[in-house]
Order: sequence, then C-alpha cells, then structure tokens
Amino acid sequence: QTQTETIPARSQKASENTNQNYAGAHQDLEHCLWWDNLKRPIFNNTDRHNTENTDLDVAIFGGGFTGLWTALFLKRAQPGLRLTIFEADHVGFGASGRNGGWLMGSLEGLDRLLKPCSEAQRASARHVLANLVSEASAILQELNIACDLQHGGAFYAATRYPLQLEHAQGYLQKLHDLGFPEADYRWLDQEALAEKVKLRHGLGAIYTPHVAALNPAKLVTGLAKACDALGVTILEQMPVKGIHRDSTTWRINTHEGEFSARKVVLATEGFTRHLRQHTRSLLPVQSGIVATEPLSDTQWASIGLANREVFSDFSRLSTYVQRTADNRLTFGARGSYCYGGKPISHFSPADSVFAFRQELAEKIFPALEGVRFTHAWGGTLALARAMTPHTVFDRNAGIATAGGYAGEGVGAAYLMGQTLAELLTEQTTERTAQPWVHHDTLDAALRAWEPEPLRYLGFTATTRTFALEEWLAEKNTKATNAMRPMVTWLAELLESRL
Repeated sequence: QTQTETIPARSQKASENTNQNYAGAHQDLEHCLWWDNLKRPIFNNTDRHNTENTDLDVAIFGGGFTGLWTALFLKRAQPGLRLTIFEADHVGFGASGRNGGWLMGSLEGLDRLLKPCSEAQRASARHVLANLVSEASAILQELNIACDLQHGGAFYAATRYPLQLEHAQGYLQKLHDLGFPEADYRWLDQEALAEKVKLRHGLGAIYTPHVAALNPAKLVTGLAKACDALGVTILEQMPVKGIHRDSTTWRINTHEGEFSARKVVLATEGFTRHLRQHTRSLLPVQSGIVATEPLSDTQWASIGLANREVFSDFSRLSTYVQRTADNRLTFGARGSYCYGGKPISHFSPADSVFAFRQELAEKIFPALEGVRFTHAWGGTLALARAMTPHTVFDRNAGIATAGGYAGEGVGAAYLMGQTLAELLTEQTTERTAQPWVHHDTLDAALRAWEPEPLRYLGFTATTRTFALEEWLAEKNTKATNAMRPMVTWLAELLESRL
C-alpha cells in the first residue's frame, strides 16, 4: 500500500531526497512502465491543515494533471491564495500516471467543436492549439521538470486495410476545411511515410508537428513538487466524502474533518461518480497499454521513429504508440466500459485485452515479431456526453470543472488547467473565450449520460460495431465488401451518437 509519511515542512526540506519522503510503486501500478524505479514523493500535509488550511480560497479535488496545472497557474497568478488539493489516493494515481504519454496540441472532437464557429473563432482556436506543445515545453523547462519530453510530432497512418486510407484522407480534408494549414497537418504518401516509420502495409499518413512524447509519471510527480514548492497544500489519501454549498461557502467533508472554501474545482475526470454534482456528466472508460523490452539500435532501424515521433493507425480503436526515452515501444488502445460507470485501477497483465494489443502491435510493426513484452497496464479516462472536452466555471456558485479528454488529457489538461486558473482569478484571455469554455452552471453546460442500462448497451453496441467494421475491412472479400458500407455507416452513426 502507499506509504503516508509526511514530507517535512518547507523550511525543513534539506533532506527531501531521502527515502523517508518517497514511496515505491503503488500495488495497482506495479506493471506500469512509467512508475518503474521512479521514487514517488509523498504529500500528506495534514500537520499543517489544522492551523492554516481548513479555511481555503480554493479547494481542488483530484491530484492529476488538471488539478496540478490549475493549482500551479493559480499560485503563479496569486501567490497568497490559500489552496489545497485533495487526492483520494496519491498524486498521479488515475489516468495522469497511466496514459500513453502524448502531449498533444489538439483536442478530442476538434472538428465538432470548431464546425459551428466563425472564422475568427476558428483562427483563435488554431492559434491556441498550435502553440500548446511549445508553451508547455517551455514551462516544464522553466520548472526543471525532467519528464523525457521529445517534441517529434505524430503520424496518423493508414496501414492495416485500405478503408483507413479513406478515413485518414477524409479527416485531413475536414481539418483543412476548418482552416488548419499544411504546416499543422499534411499528408505523407506511401514513400514518404516509409522513410519515417516501417510498417507492414503503410499506405500513407497525416503528419502533425504538434505532439510530443513524454513520461507522464515523471511529469505528474514533477508538477506536484513544483506546486508544493509554491505553497500548495497537497493532501494524499484524503478522499472527499461530500461537498455542499452553505451561503457563500463550500463545505467539504473528509475523514480528517470539515474544510471550507470560497471556490472549488472538480478535477477528478474518470473518478467523478461519487460527487453528486458531477455523477453522470462523465463516462469512465478503460484503456490498456503494453510495452516491450528495450530494443536495440538495429531493431529501431527496422521500425523508424528516429526522432521519437508518436504513431497511431487510423482506426476507431484509438491506438497510440510511443518510442520511450529508454528505447522501448509502448502500444495502447482504449475501449472497455464497466457497467455502472465504475472506474478500474487494478489490471491483470494476463487479461486478454493486453494480448490483443500485443498482437496488434506485431501486426503493424513486423520488427516486433519475437520481441518480449515486459509491461501491461491500464487506466480510467473519461468521455463527455458531447464527445468533446470542456472547461466550465459557474461564477455565481463558485464551482469549476474540466474534463472529458477521452484519452488526450496530457495536453488538454495543461490547457484547461491554465484556463481554469484564469477564470477563477477573473482574467479574460484568448483561452477563456474558446468554444470549449462554458460560463454557466454545470447542469446547463454538460449533457448527462443516459441512465443504466442504456449507457452500457449503447457503449457495447458501438464498440462491437467498430470491431465488426475492422474485421470486415481486414478480410477484404467480396462478401465482406458487400456488407462493409452498411456497417461503416452504422459505426459512424453510433460514433456520433455515443
């Protein structure tokens, strides 16, 4: 179990690098590559909250990327803020410490977000997103957070069947129709793609420079230490039992007693089911990732990705590949939902979902045949009902939230955290005017997911239709080709309505 020793007060931190202030991997993270041999700093400043932190300016629920970025930008803007992060387990326990490590200058459902916007609004959004990776990288360098970041870009490739080529080129046209130039998203033909990455059947790819690879566990722990150094109190092992509004103050109930705060931020993403204010606005979905042993230079020469570009094959499985700093290959995909919206934290490496990911990796990359896979882990991410991420601030009630990242949360959380900090400190910026920002009540801004069993039935029907579409496309026979247009139409319909 996670250790709960208290880090010494800030004035006594000369021994911060001693083992008593760190814990090893949590038992639910023991198979996660990112946490291997990483000393996790322990934050449980309960010795301070009784005297100085029970009456807060801002309380943040969730010690992941969204909560930490929000706290960091808040303290940079207003150093005197009394600010506490409440984390039910430990910093980075959720999706922030388990994801594929893609820092993206994009958002899930970007075409849906920008389609109804004016050209001026689209231009502003394009500017914000195009600068996201470089701005985040500069801040991480300023904070001395070493997280194996490499800004190499991304390939979204058609490789396993011709239908992927049709889908990829169609999506590229949508992006260009929204005003994104060739400098942001451009097409690589079969020959140009083969120079960058060696695939079994590479047909072409979208390339974007606006993605970087990193180690998310190093990033989330580095952010936590930066927040702590700025005076943010982080309470690990401190689940919030409930919150309620009392006149102009929020009352926060925990096992250590009651706190009060003028403003609260819900930054729990896929772990929101226990907060009444947010129960059905986000759908917890599980992803799974496998990782190889370190590969030799010869093996990497047979794969490519020389600049640590990240890779995805263009399918509804949402695959994501990274070449890590220690020369492993990670391969992930999302796609399972537990009835009732239960988030899952413990995953068995023997689960068939990991065998499927390994088989898919070997199918795409011939050089992986015979390579040993050493790690397998999963995490819970969240889907919003609109299938796009959001930032919401209800100024009258003093409550804010961000989420619905659908697996693209490393970059999105940086952007939304910065936006939340600006909203909470009454700033008006280019970020606060984006189409994913809502100045309304949570109920008005966020559509609720349907009650069970409709959620489970809808998600299951959708994922099985996606799988059927994949199977038909890969078989490529007269019989399957006759069925494929109807199944693809159904998959697109379900994807838009999920």
